[in-house]
Amino acid sequence: MLNFLILVAIGILFYLLSKSAALTIDSIRKMGVFFRIPLLSLGFILGFLTSLPELSVAVNASARDLSDLSFGNLLGGISVLFGLILGASILFSRPIATDGNYKTILPILGYSFLPFILGLNGEISFWEGIFLILVYIILVFFLFNNTKTTENTEQVLSRKPVKQIVLALTGIFSLILISNLIVRLTETMLESYNVPAFFIGFLLFSLGTNLPEIAIIFQLIKKQATELSTTSIFGSAIANSLIVGILALIRPIPIEQIGSYVVLCVLTAILLFFVFHFYRTQKKFAKKEGVILLLIYLGIIFFQIITS
Repeated sequence: MLNFLILVAIGILFYLLSKSAALTIDSIRKMGVFFRIPLLSLGFILGFLTSLPELSVAVNASARDLSDLSFGNLLGGISVLFGLILGASILFSRPIATDGNYKTILPILGYSFLPFILGLNGEISFWEGIFLILVYIILVFFLFNNTKTTENTEQVLSRKPVKQIVLALTGIFSLILISNLIVRLTETMLESYNVPAFFIGFLLFSLGTNLPEIAIIFQLIKKQATELSTTSIFGSAIANSLIVGILALIRPIPIEQIGSYVVLCVLTAILLFFVFHFYRTQKKFAKKEGVILLLIYLGIIFFQIITS
């Protein structure tokens, strides 16, 4: 009975977590429009901000010696972003245009997969965390300098940037507080069940902490801002790899069950290969390609279930 109540409480907290992230994102978006930040740059900023739940969960989990829980969450987030969210957004929207340039997509996918590669030696160390952070900084500068930007023509929704700053800070504080509660409750539940923390993070937390991405992406699709939605997904994906680096700075991340981890790396590499291929073909994502990405995501989840 106690574990059921804990599970219900975690579900409610994830809902509040998504609301806090949405408040933060909406406030930043309005400030972006007010200060006329270019559309694609705003998409990468939105992508980073939608990863605030992952960052706050990572810091709190690492502080309580649950790095594998957060690591599973972050790696699962890559599958959720490129398989579930990108696949579903392609399926339920009109064909999404791309520039078809491998110089745009390859660095994003390569960096998203980098933590998987670094973990193959059984641990992501402090220095590997430094490496991930430095590569992120270089990648962001490269993308901003080499991606064509268009003017952000969205109507200015707010003439009160100070108000939006206060709301954004309130949202960030709520994220940190709620994520701390989620980690504490999950730690209590893990003591009662013999369920690997990595699996909990990969399957459940990766969905829960990506609720802001899911909400934002489908709002953008509804507004037919598909270019911004894909850029936001890419920004969130590379932010996940950055957070792995931050997590490794706090505490080295051990990799258990290396055999199943290698298979997970292979399946994720297949997913990212198809994203790369679909990005370049005909300079657009088509609906049938969205279906394929969704099926690959379901295959990754099925593998995690049968091997845990």
